[in-house]
Amino acid sequence: LYHYTFHGPGACDLTWVSLPAVVPVTKYFYLGVPLFFVISGFVIAYSAHGRSVREFAVARVSRIYPGFLLCMTLTYLIVAMFGDSRLGVTAIQWAANLIIVAPALKQPYMDLVYWSIVVEVVFYALAASAIAFGLFARRLPLVVTAWLAVSVLNEMVLNSEVVRRILITNYSGFFSSGIMLYGLFRGQRGVVGWCFGLAIIVGALQVEWNADWLRERDVELSHFVVPLLG
Repeated sequence: LYHYTFHGPGACDLTWVSLPAVVPVTKYFYLGVPLFFVISGFVIAYSAHGRSVREFAVARVSRIYPGFLLCMTLTYLIVAMFGDSRLGVTAIQWAANLIIVAPALKQPYMDLVYWSIVVEVVFYALAASAIAFGLFARRLPLVVTAWLAVSVLNEMVLNSEVVRRILITNYSGFFSSGIMLYGLFRGQRGVVGWCFGLAIIVGALQVEWNADWLRERDVELSHFVVPLLG
């Protein structure tokens, strides 16, 4: 709904459909992405529980990559055969997207929304590192707290793009909320509950900071509604 009623006809000029009556509501639907990251945090914590790095990696690759490959290839074939000139694709672009991080090979994503999959893969790598060092099972609240602290420091003070890309400091609050939610689901309380609250606060800050990219494009977003929904 966000893309078809707001972003598509507005920022991208990819459809003539216009539903101005619903735009005041659907312009906030981009917040479905942070919700997706919260769900991912929960699912990854569940998937990582009791698994080795190898088992975790195999589970993630087998779960994600076949679907990605199928959808990416279907997009390429359909756009190549029937697509508008504004959606041009090439075989080189398709090949670069096989590694998911297509911009690393100076090619665009097959579909722009695939940037979120890259964020997911980085999160998987961070989770695998925590498993490898035995932190996922024994020191998870401490690790999450440190991750949130570094994130706030980077977003408010350092503003390092390298740190942001490696540690996902602009979305860590959402992943952390999901991870701690899994802990609560397993009956853990105390420090897990406090860490969950901290993650929610950081997530509310991050969703407000992240909204600036839309505000810079003259999209009016409430400074109250955005963190409340986030």
